[in-house]
Amino acid sequence: MPTQQGLPVEEEKRLVERAKRFYEDELIDQLIDDHKGNIVVIDGYTLQYAVGMNESGAREELLKHTPKPVTYTARVGSDYLYYVPLPSTVLYGDDE
Repeated sequence: MPTQQGLPVEEEKRLVERAKRFYEDELIDQLIDDHKGNIVVIDGYTLQYAVGMNESGAREELLKHTPKPVTYTARVGSDYLYYVPLPSTVLYGDDE
């Protein structure tokens, strides 16, 4: 089954992995000092990238240069893109 870009799923996975390796092996060292905490979006075809304060801003910037990117997205200097805290356990007692 093809993806939105018309690629086989395996090909898209390969391109995303390529972009991820580029980020981890080369790009993070260039970005960490000035862009820590920002979002980077990388095209797996061209390895062009854009950095923004949020994902939509970075993606918009990348789309100006790459019309149909297959992307990898990361938060610069973090192991995760989004952090969703688990709800705290609240214990209710009988105050009476």
